[in-house]
Amino acid sequence: VLSGATADTAFILMLVVSRKAFYLHKKIIKGQWENYEPTPELGIELNGKTLGVFGMGKIGLEMAKKCVGAYQMKVIYHNRSPKPDAEAEVNAEYVSFEELLERSDVISVHTALTDETKGKFNLEVFKKMKPGSIFINTARGGIHNEEDLIKALEEKIIWGAGLDVTNPEPMQKDNPLLNMESVAVLDADAKAGAFLSPLLLINDKPFVNEEPHNIEAFGPVSTVMPYKNMEEVIELSKKGKGSLCSTIVTADASIARQYVIGAATHHGRILVLNQDCAKESTGHGSPLPMLVHGGPGRAGGGEEMGGLRGVRHYLQRTAIQGSPTMLTAITNVYQAHAKGNTEGIHPFKKYFEELQVGDQIVTEKRLITSADITKFADLSGDHFYAHLTDTDFTGTMFEQQVAHGYF
Repeated sequence: VLSGATADTAFILMLVVSRKAFYLHKKIIKGQWENYEPTPELGIELNGKTLGVFGMGKIGLEMAKKCVGAYQMKVIYHNRSPKPDAEAEVNAEYVSFEELLERSDVISVHTALTDETKGKFNLEVFKKMKPGSIFINTARGGIHNEEDLIKALEEKIIWGAGLDVTNPEPMQKDNPLLNMESVAVLDADAKAGAFLSPLLLINDKPFVNEEPHNIEAFGPVSTVMPYKNMEEVIELSKKGKGSLCSTIVTADASIARQYVIGAATHHGRILVLNQDCAKESTGHGSPLPMLVHGGPGRAGGGEEMGGLRGVRHYLQRTAIQGSPTMLTAITNVYQAHAKGNTEGIHPFKKYFEELQVGDQIVTEKRLITSADITKFADLSGDHFYAHLTDTDFTGTMFEQQVAHGYF
């Protein structure tokens, strides 16, 4: 969540509502500009007023900081529990919901839509607010009852409202809120971008209907697209012209390998999810902590760059997430903790062309004696590293001899 940007939106809505800026601007556009009478059009003075924050999270705190800094507003808030850090930073006061309604000149909503908050601001609640108060909602449209809000404004129960979210979305063109003097509504603008509430769409002809590939919708918004084979999957994944991350969910290593190799050029990171890593996975949207977050093309022209980024900066690379076994199958490089092959003869006895990634030998535990060390030294011909004489290992986990060697 862009806390600063969302708080800016709430702050701007408060300003334009208090001074009726949206309404006056629309009059100019409609050619209804007449002689300006400054006093009736001044609106409400915000300096020194009381801001009521409903939901004191990161966004609520940012909104409070802006209001205190710009207009020396008094901050009260209602939350599930008190926020000592917020109280210290903006001298905020924790109050009950009823007191928030009674004392606030501006109420700004910054909470999640839950069963508890759904329809929280209804006509009964609006009637408990100050007659000259302003209602701001940049959280979720379902938190307020829109019909009740319209009635509260028409009957002058409250003075104004600023909305970045509506219920339902998008708002209908004949909605009375759009023509009220002290109301400002920010809605999706095709020219500015696509901003929607969480939504699931379906595109049954993804190679014909190009909008889901060309329009980057912020919401989050997901689109279900059918495909016939892996070639179509890879082609569809590239139509977005570059992404930060792509996820493939499969237990089939051959399918995962085919997708990663085919789609890697268009994705900064690929998450390969299966039953081995799904439980502990942090998900599609979590970048790897040791990498610089980025992606090709529309994703910013960057990449997921690791520790060797200075050397490999100009090489095409894609970071791959998945279980150790799946990553081993995709890359043909053994990853720690991947499943190994312990069947058959000792790997040392195999010809090179017989070796497979993951071949290993696991023996039973046994006690190593001085006689074993001597035997190994004689067998390998390495009497130096075998440490055939007793040595002082004070301060270590060893006592007399340490045996290590190689053929």
